[in-house]
Amino acid sequence: MITIYADEHTIVVDNTHWRLFKEDHTDTPVFEYTRANNALFYEEEYGKHIGLPGGGIETSFIRAVLVGYHQRLSRWMLGLHLSESPDTKPIFREVVRWQEGDSSVSMQDAQTAARTLATILQRPLKVFGARKFPVPTADTSRSGVTGPLQPHNRERINQDDIDRRIIGITLPIRAERFVLEEHDRGLVLRVTDQGSLGDEETPLYSLCEINAQRQEVRLIPPTGLLGSFVETTVHTVPFAGVFNVEVRHMTKEEIYHDLDSPEDHSAGDQTRIRHIWGIYLTLPSESLLLAQSQMSKSSRLVKAIKSSESDEKFNTLSEEGMQYYAEHLEEQEQIEEHQQLIDQAAVVIANIIGCHIVETKMEVKLPS
Repeated sequence: MITIYADEHTIVVDNTHWRLFKEDHTDTPVFEYTRANNALFYEEEYGKHIGLPGGGIETSFIRAVLVGYHQRLSRWMLGLHLSESPDTKPIFREVVRWQEGDSSVSMQDAQTAARTLATILQRPLKVFGARKFPVPTADTSRSGVTGPLQPHNRERINQDDIDRRIIGITLPIRAERFVLEEHDRGLVLRVTDQGSLGDEETPLYSLCEINAQRQEVRLIPPTGLLGSFVETTVHTVPFAGVFNVEVRHMTKEEIYHDLDSPEDHSAGDQTRIRHIWGIYLTLPSESLLLAQSQMSKSSRLVKAIKSSESDEKFNTLSEEGMQYYAEHLEEQEQIEEHQQLIDQAAVVIANIIGCHIVETKMEVKLPS
């Protein structure tokens, strides 16, 4: 769910609804649309105020969703282009406006509200009187860390895709090692587990405050015993200094010493595959790790996979093969759950900052 604040109104968006409430939305919405409906509805008094008839209008009259900065009124506004047919000239009807002034907060809120309404209505989004991108980003020609140093696959997720993905995401997001939740006029990401992941990087900061009003990310180090060993201070990053949000997924083959192997009662070295996910902020000169998650694929399944082509006992038609297959499906579901929580958190963070997402994937294999 997304909550957006406008002038004397609050907009609440989820995967099927776009609703406009007065003030703190304690009453029924004054304007609303439900996905796939052939009409949107509003209070008659509000319709009269914005120049719409009755208490609803068919979506067939809606040509586009408009958002922009009205120079004379000095306000950001969101409205609809309406006409009886695609061939007739549309008229503009305002739906909601923002506080007076051309602030970056109003700009981002107005454009987020417009994008989500256009997505749910399945209508084009048009921008007037203002640049389209919500926040100026860092110089794309700058040098610096933009991803893992190891060879990796890389995919860019643009704002339109982020707008589509965010529909249906609800907060809080609770993962194994972090929680992301709404706070005031932004987000708070809390690292709930800063334990070691072997030789892998772990977050330096235990708390990340993402404030849309101040247009900044505030990173706070841990306190107490752990904080005394980490020589770092509060780090503040303006939204304009964030190049992208990176979702990094590494699969890593490892050797570990298993004293309780179910297949070999003697101690021995076992092979496992570890999945490590991380959410990073890419800045002009560094990548900051905000949160991460991990899980390991058991040595039993790794051995099964590697032996399946030559060893009959891993045939899926055998009883033991079916057992391995069931375990594989269970672990695959766990991997997908970890991936989904990381992806959702990254989408929410990128959406409020107003930047794109970069997905990077890499494999680290043992020497053959």
